[in-house]
Amino acid sequence: MSQRTLHAFYDLGVSTNSFDILCFLVVAERARLKEGQSQLSVVIVPPSQDIKFPEQLYAIEHEVWRIQNVLVASCWLLHSCKSVTVAESRDHAADIYEKLAGTVFPQNYTVDKPVSSHHTAWPLIAAHEGDNLQCLHASSQARSYARQWLAAHSEGKKAVVLTLREAKFTPKRNSDLAAWAAFAQKLKRAGFFPVVLHDIETALNISGDRFPGIATFPEAVFNLDLRMGLYEECHICAFVSNGPSTPCFFNKNTRYLYFVSGEWLDDITGTGPAFRVGLKHGAPPPFTNHFQRGIWKKQDAETFMEEFTALDTFIGETEKSGTYLDHLDPIEANREPILQVAERISDWVRNSNFSVDAELDIISYLLAKAQPDLGNKIVFQRILGIYELRVGNIDAAINCFELSIKLGGDEKSLDLLLSVKSVTFDDLCVVKLCEQAIENGSDSPMVAAQLKKAKAEVEHLSNLNFDRFKERAEFFLIARHEVKAEELLEAAYGRHDRRGMYCQLAMVYKVMGDHEKSAEILKRAVDEGYMDTKILYHLGVELVAAGYLDEAINVFEFLQENGLDTAQITLALGQLYESTNKLDAALACYRRAQENEIATSEINDRELRLANNTRSD
Repeated sequence: MSQRTLHAFYDLGVSTNSFDILCFLVVAERARLKEGQSQLSVVIVPPSQDIKFPEQLYAIEHEVWRIQNVLVASCWLLHSCKSVTVAESRDHAADIYEKLAGTVFPQNYTVDKPVSSHHTAWPLIAAHEGDNLQCLHASSQARSYARQWLAAHSEGKKAVVLTLREAKFTPKRNSDLAAWAAFAQKLKRAGFFPVVLHDIETALNISGDRFPGIATFPEAVFNLDLRMGLYEECHICAFVSNGPSTPCFFNKNTRYLYFVSGEWLDDITGTGPAFRVGLKHGAPPPFTNHFQRGIWKKQDAETFMEEFTALDTFIGETEKSGTYLDHLDPIEANREPILQVAERISDWVRNSNFSVDAELDIISYLLAKAQPDLGNKIVFQRILGIYELRVGNIDAAINCFELSIKLGGDEKSLDLLLSVKSVTFDDLCVVKLCEQAIENGSDSPMVAAQLKKAKAEVEHLSNLNFDRFKERAEFFLIARHEVKAEELLEAAYGRHDRRGMYCQLAMVYKVMGDHEKSAEILKRAVDEGYMDTKILYHLGVELVAAGYLDEAINVFEFLQENGLDTAQITLALGQLYESTNKLDAALACYRRAQENEIATSEINDRELRLANNTRSD
């Protein structure tokens, strides 16, 4: 291959099978330009038993379909991309890697130690640093087909494309169909041509009852290039928080209203996805231009129409004044200092019990880029302390928090320092720090509460308290000191409730995203004789999440054979049979549920689909 090619590895062992690949692609394009490479080549690497992304939202056959129709199709929206290879296995990907000449992206990527770069924070950071990421485009042929369809259906009216989200996972983000239907009718009455694009899961079986008289274009749902062509050719697009909106973020030829929904809109506490990517709640991302607007309001037809009218008017004004082209570049005023971005991400990391490796990599990058001065040294040290704490360097974290306090009495750092000292059994130090803070004029309720708690710990020797052991064990798990955590849980539970110890430990690993470790803990519980339904069921769930499908089948079959023949177990077992291509067993499983009158609508749907497939074969 050419020395002037940047070879980008999108690795499904550490990345999602989703529109997140577009974030990866635009950051790869940024790297290509900085490296002076003439073109991009993408390699899509499959997961394996040992290296696999923890979230799998779809059945295996759907995952395979999405590789071609979402991942590969996304690559062709970047016109510097000249080749896309879907590796058959990780060994195949390793062979490709070894034969390459040229630069590899992400930096330091290898197939045996993959690096991800699909996190939404990366394009946000690049845009804050001043890069224009609007590099995606539909092909000229796709735009031609879109114009042809619009000419045949729109009667010359300006088209407005409404893209709906109707997914089964994270349903809080879904479109409020009643509000969108009312919006469509308002657009129609105002002389526009609304076009509905349903969710890919429903596009072929949606009746017209909800959107009477409103056009749909299912062909564009299943062809990403055509979808993008339609978005570029229409007057305005409208979305909620969903994957198909992502290509518009990085395409200057699209004009859209993005109505933030679900947890993106609702969470303002620092634990939501906006903070995870470093985006200020309610703020526009820095890669958007004047015709691309994020709306942080509840879904409502009146709101939709108000925002649409404002954008439509602005488009008309810029066209009339001849200034339209001047408004296509990203809005510079939306950029922020990267340390502010790092502070939001670190606050999310501080409050999260999930695996945070990707976010820690981002924080490390931002800290290396930041230039701490007298105005932000306090924040810098606090962020660095949170980073050190989450990578397991507890003493280094304490030093950072102490320095931040010394530089300016930072209350957030004091809170962090008190929390660490508390869970590391240093209650006398907590008392001293709190009393010193109060002497210095602090009237913080947090300091007063910590002081009261620490004094109680000292006075009642509650280091032996059951709940405090659990709290401290969870701290050490999050800080990656697993041996210390298990010792504490053994001490807390061992004399009284080893079953409880195993359940607690497995749950913590589950929340952290380490399903393999969670399953191991539950197996230990079973080996010690704890064979109750709750432990076995959760063992089966964790085995599925860890990818050990045959073992999970054995667990759920055991539960069924021992009288737990519920709809929940039936569905889990049937899906496992389907995933392992045991279709006859799956069909029998669903039919048994029907005979026992415990079948749900989803079980009935799956039975019907399998029965039809069997007859067609």
